[in-house]
Amino acid sequence: MPADPRLIVALDLATHAEAEAMVERLGDAVSFYKIGLQLLASGGMELAGA
Repeated sequence: MPADPRLIVALDLATHAEAEAMVERLGDAVSFYKIGLQLLASGGMELAGA
């Protein structure tokens, strides 16, 4: 059975700007992102809808 080629990246970063920069750098190589607690607490829910 072939492996699933999905890539999940944890956004364990302090700010929204850092997370956006990381997502921009990784581009289409990533299938899903996990929003870290510190980022979520600093307003990261906006990223979930993006």
